[in-house]
Amino acid sequence: GIPLTLLVGAAVVSLRAESITEHQRQEVARGGGKCELVRVVPAWLSGIMGSEFHTFLDQTTITKVVMRGDNISDEKVGKIIAVPTLEVLELDHCPVTSACLPDIAKLTELRSLALTETQITDISALATLPNLYRLDLSFSKTRDSDLSSLHQFPSLRTVNAKGLMLTDKGVEEIAKCTEIEEVCLSGATLSPTGLKPLQGLKHLKKVILVQSIYDGADVAALRAALPECEVDQ
Repeated sequence: GIPLTLLVGAAVVSLRAESITEHQRQEVARGGGKCELVRVVPAWLSGIMGSEFHTFLDQTTITKVVMRGDNISDEKVGKIIAVPTLEVLELDHCPVTSACLPDIAKLTELRSLALTETQITDISALATLPNLYRLDLSFSKTRDSDLSSLHQFPSLRTVNAKGLMLTDKGVEEIAKCTEIEEVCLSGATLSPTGLKPLQGLKHLKKVILVQSIYDGADVAALRAALPECEVDQ
């Protein structure tokens, strides 16, 4: 069994962790955000008994924050740096700009980021995020040239560029992400060869072209080059 003194010490640590989490939740709330909380087995206990060994020592962790609405500002988004372990952040339908991205870039555990219907343009500040796997820019103010830093994102696999009014140039920038697996180009206006840059993406599994302007022969060529890739028209 686990020594009593160790359990007592662990309980004290757990209480402190709960206090920290509550402070983080309050900071996010001050910024107008909502937190998603999960109960997890402490790392030290998980190493001994496994991650499914739940006890009174379980700790509450904030894994996701959602900030939505006209009242969300760049300054309020800065409140999220109080949650350094955050994995998912959604900013939706709010007037935030690229000025808030340096704060978001401090969240090094972030895996999924949505910046939908925001005033975001330049996204280069996010390139330092080591674990960012999914980036949703749909209906933001991001345009072709703003995607020039995408290839610098080390872990990026999914990009949602719906409603960005992309052209061939935007596709070229996305195609520089050689590990990309899924991309949404809905709303793009492409030339008869606009999809050609995607043919070299050997890991590409899905392309979404709904409500885009493109050439049927271009789609056929993409399918021939990447037979395992699903093309949703």
